[in-house]
Amino acid sequence: MKRLFAVLSILCVFYICSVTAFAATDQLPDEILDVLDEKWDGWTISSETYKTANGKYETDNDSPASYYYDEHGHAAAVAVISKNGKNRMVILEKKNGEWKVVASSISAVLQGEWIPSISCETYGRFDIHYSSRPYAEPIYCAIEREDNGQWYFTRYEYNSEENGRIRIWISPDCLTFYSDGNKKTNVHGVVENRFQYFVLASLPKTVSEARASLTNPPKIPEGTLSATRIKFTSGKKYEVYQGPGKEYGRAANGKAAVSTNDWIQVFGEENGFIMIQYDISKEQYRIGWIDAKALPKKAQVEALSFQQVHGYLVQQTFLTDDPLNSKKSVVSLEQGTEVRWLASIGDWAYIETTSGTLIRGFIPVNSIEVLQNSAVRYDVMEGLAGYWVGVAGGEMFYDSVMLYADGTYAGWMGTRAMEDTYEVMHGRWRVTDYDTAAGLYWNNPPYEISFERTNMTGRVFGLTTENEAFSITTEEGGYGYERHTPPVDDPNYEPDVHEHG
Repeated sequence: MKRLFAVLSILCVFYICSVTAFAATDQLPDEILDVLDEKWDGWTISSETYKTANGKYETDNDSPASYYYDEHGHAAAVAVISKNGKNRMVILEKKNGEWKVVASSISAVLQGEWIPSISCETYGRFDIHYSSRPYAEPIYCAIEREDNGQWYFTRYEYNSEENGRIRIWISPDCLTFYSDGNKKTNVHGVVENRFQYFVLASLPKTVSEARASLTNPPKIPEGTLSATRIKFTSGKKYEVYQGPGKEYGRAANGKAAVSTNDWIQVFGEENGFIMIQYDISKEQYRIGWIDAKALPKKAQVEALSFQQVHGYLVQQTFLTDDPLNSKKSVVSLEQGTEVRWLASIGDWAYIETTSGTLIRGFIPVNSIEVLQNSAVRYDVMEGLAGYWVGVAGGEMFYDSVMLYADGTYAGWMGTRAMEDTYEVMHGRWRVTDYDTAAGLYWNNPPYEISFERTNMTGRVFGLTTENEAFSITTEEGGYGYERHTPPVDDPNYEPDVHEHG
């Protein structure tokens, strides 16, 4: 392979040699150039450029964007390489006598024509200078090696017309700003400053920018849920679902995703997915679910054990995936909607229901009423067992329904003559006494009847029975049913084969 990282030897004065793209990078030895050549064939070590007063750039061909040291048991190198207008910064270390790449990043260096110079005055720290004329040094960065072997961005400085020289100390949980006059301001929040994941262009450059973007994981209020912050492998993105499976929807118009470059809290695991909380911005968090395979290998996460309390909404409300910050509505839920109450944090109930798609989220605790198993009217259910056909009222539920005495049902929408809408649905049903003081239905019926499909769709109605008929009602309307002989010729009617929950 043609050597693109060859060094121009001083012996070229005495004999003809082939000049490669890296002939001028005499600060790096052959062994480093060989490593770069093998990994990034076609890239060249850049030369420092100066930004001029008119916004153009001048190249200093005698100053390559690279530096290394190898003495007294210390050995490290940094180089900026370029190809087709794209810049990459590379860090190498000498291990067991061989130079190896330990980190590289495109986001750690500015893109375009402005190429920095690199220097080193202390082992384990490289100084990055973006220079301009007539100003000596408008931008300065420092990258340092910590005891854990990782390299971090630790300093950023620039000239501000309003506040003079601004110096920023960078740590994983804080940005410390110093302005001329040594005014010090700390802005706390999670900062990804590991070299390979650091994004130089996205670093907040002012106190106001830092305050607007940096966040810390919130404290989880008292309840049945708790969370632990886990550090994920950075540089990844994962799809976020509204429940523990891909059959659940995704927020943000189906585009919800979490970046592992910021904080993530983990509540636990269910069905191969983990329940997490992360920040979208300073003003908005999100609680959702991602594939458990995203967890770091050594992470220990407990299985979630949710309560299964059936309830219904006593008023219209909203469901949110951000109960601890913006409380932004994801979907509106109608009064009477049946839900499963899974857990609680503070004044919020974590529930599962559906609104066009299966979904979990948080609703205010005071909007839910628990269905007590002791209130189930099995005597009424026994009298209602059979096949019923809708005959009167507005279309608001199944056109016909088979109610089984064991608490399961099959409901039909449409008829066989309406092939485009004809379908059968299965689930569970039950009847409970209704508290007329609740004022949920226009006719104050004696009972409530709830239907829960096997995909968790829940509906609750007022119920009134009369001889061989019954009616279901809402706050504004109703629908009447009459008992009929089961349509045994219907291919979807299977009286001996039906679902039980």
